[in-house]
Order: sequence, then structure tokens, then C-alpha cells
Amino acid sequence: MALPRNRRIKREKDFERVFKTGKTFKYPFFLLKISKNNFPYCRAAISVPISLSKKSVVRNKVKRIFWSALGEIFPRCRPGVDLVIIVSPAAVEKSFHQITKSLEEIFIKANIVE
Repeated sequence: MALPRNRRIKREKDFERVFKTGKTFKYPFFLLKISKNNFPYCRAAISVPISLSKKSVVRNKVKRIFWSALGEIFPRCRPGVDLVIIVSPAAVEKSFHQITKSLEEIFIKANIVE
């Protein structure tokens, strides 16, 4: 399930706010930063740095897998939260099911899933 455009963080100002005021949760192959927002819904962004792979095909594939995994969990997300997921190079060899399971675990730990 894809996320609607209004549920994605696009503006640099929003990214900066999440990085400055947000809490960080670490997982072996990604970081999750969360911050409160003033919207009646949850928003998300995924950052895949060039250090993951110099090939954009690989980075885009990882990004698509994370968006799909996030789409599975996102409907249960608490309203009023911004999420930024920063992917690390270890995520390249992970499967969709491993990523979905780990996102669900960290969302429960961060108390953002209802």
C-alpha cells in the first residue's frame, strides 16, 4: 500500500525540525527519528544516503521496499507524529519481511503504533 502524498514529509524545514527536536531509535540497519507535528495524521519520510550504494538503482529498490513495509504498518500509526527513517548499508541484503518485522518492533518500542 502506497502512502498518500500528504502523508509524506517533503519540505526541508520539516526534516530539520524532526532532526533537531526528535527522539532517535536505533535498529541494526536503520535509524528512526520521531517528532510531534500539528496535523491530525502521521507523516513519514525515508532517507537513503548515497553511502548505501553509488548505484541509484540499488538505493531506489531499498527505498521502495521500505515504503512498502511502512505502508503495511502506517494505518495503525498514532496521529500527530512525524517519522524519518534513515537507512544504513546493512539494509541492502534484508528481505521485505525482515524490514516489515523490524519496523513494527521499533514502532512498538517508540509507542507510535496503536
